[in-house]
Amino acid sequence: MGTPGYWAPEQAQSAKLVTHLSDIYSLGSLLYTMLTGLLPWEDAPGPPENQFSPPISLKERGIDTLPDDIDRILRTLLAIDPAKRYPSARAAAIDLEQVVDRHQMPTQVVGEVRKSSGFRFETSGIETNEVEKVLGPDLVRAPIERAHERAESLRDPTTVAALLDSWSAADRLRLRLPLLGRMARLHKASSRNVYFFQLRVLYERRTPPETSYEPDRKEEVFPVVRELDRWDVVLSPPEQFADEAGGRVVIPGSMRVVTCSACKSNGSTVCPRCNGKQRIYVTRPTPETPAAPPRSIAPTRSTAVADNAPLSTPPSRPTRSPAVGTGVVTPPATKVLVPCPDCNGRGGITCVRCQGVGRLVERKTFNWSRQHAKHNDNDDLPRVDEEWLSRTCEAAQIYQERHRGGLRPDWSLVPVLNTLVETARAHLDADTRIVLSEVTISFIPLTEVVFDLGHVNQKRGDGGLYRLAIYGFENLIPPDWRLLNWERVISVCLVGFLLVLTCIFGFFAFSAL
Repeated sequence: MGTPGYWAPEQAQSAKLVTHLSDIYSLGSLLYTMLTGLLPWEDAPGPPENQFSPPISLKERGIDTLPDDIDRILRTLLAIDPAKRYPSARAAAIDLEQVVDRHQMPTQVVGEVRKSSGFRFETSGIETNEVEKVLGPDLVRAPIERAHERAESLRDPTTVAALLDSWSAADRLRLRLPLLGRMARLHKASSRNVYFFQLRVLYERRTPPETSYEPDRKEEVFPVVRELDRWDVVLSPPEQFADEAGGRVVIPGSMRVVTCSACKSNGSTVCPRCNGKQRIYVTRPTPETPAAPPRSIAPTRSTAVADNAPLSTPPSRPTRSPAVGTGVVTPPATKVLVPCPDCNGRGGITCVRCQGVGRLVERKTFNWSRQHAKHNDNDDLPRVDEEWLSRTCEAAQIYQERHRGGLRPDWSLVPVLNTLVETARAHLDADTRIVLSEVTISFIPLTEVVFDLGHVNQKRGDGGLYRLAIYGFENLIPPDWRLLNWERVISVCLVGFLLVLTCIFGFFAFSAL
């Protein structure tokens, strides 16, 4: 079955899961033992616990004379997920050789396009970047190795020339320079990966605690526990990036029984209408009495208006006047002492706050909600339209990891990804935290070729050199007006112009007939 310390995690689970990637894992454990004399862990993992973990770093083992990338290679070989290991032992060996020899071989001369030209074709493979350095053990290795194989093939001048010839021949109108690959004198080819980053975060907001009260009718006994902070209260864990309305939550340990401050535990308060006197005055009219029969009354000095009285002085009015058409005199109203209708003459009412119990249950609550956000960014390269590149070429996904309870610290070690992390953190405050985050990384390989068309013009700012980019695993080359066959372009334009003139003259000649 295997030897403890050298078998892969899937091998420890079932022999049916063993593939060639299990041998890659064993190779990593063997290489680690050759370098340190120890296994990659303090205790060899295996059945029955199968507690596999990343290896201990070489520096922790006291080895500080090797490049840091050796640790990255070992973590990739010993990745728990088989898809994140090197797809072959050859891929691991190439990566190891590049790390060891990088300071001696920054570029490699693989040949010359023409022996008589005197120009050397300088090429370089894909250099290890920050994504591979930081997240190397967590990356899916197959697309990365495929990109390295592509870069290696484009170091052959014959392959580059064939691509240029195919590109020029693909134009049906033949407006591009013919046999461009044969004409071009290749100077340099360099490859790299253009990375695209996406950071998804789920924010959770918890409002400051609020105190609420309710009558102590149930006489419930609450457990005696420590009052938790609002952020220590465990909610249902999020499973996906989606907005949640949330709700109100009671903080454990905050419940207690208190005396009602409104009634002082009496259960009732003084009636605000009678002020505890149990009686109030109400206004009632006295019974109506019949009026005396009308009789003519001669005007007196007090009621008659003098001839010489000023117009602005109104005539005097009687204090009591008969009601028109009723024949009765309106009596004056009187005040009567009656029992208070609000408290039924008791002088007090049931306390509204505690509803007559005299005790209150005090609780602290908060409201919570969740909102998701998405942030995107990519490598910004000169002379590269990243938006066109993402629309045209297929990107290979090499990383997708979720993290609960914030952001992974190693994400900030990748410069472009660190920008997204800082953008996400800008929305945090005392009431808002990140409860779920996910980073997705994909890339598109790119190779830039530098060449001339048989001569170098030192008077031109670019020295007469052309820079052409080959994009993606599809090896696409976008249109470039600099590489048009201008003689044919002019000829096609003249032929088109003559055809238009012929049509115009023919139209007028036909109209004249």
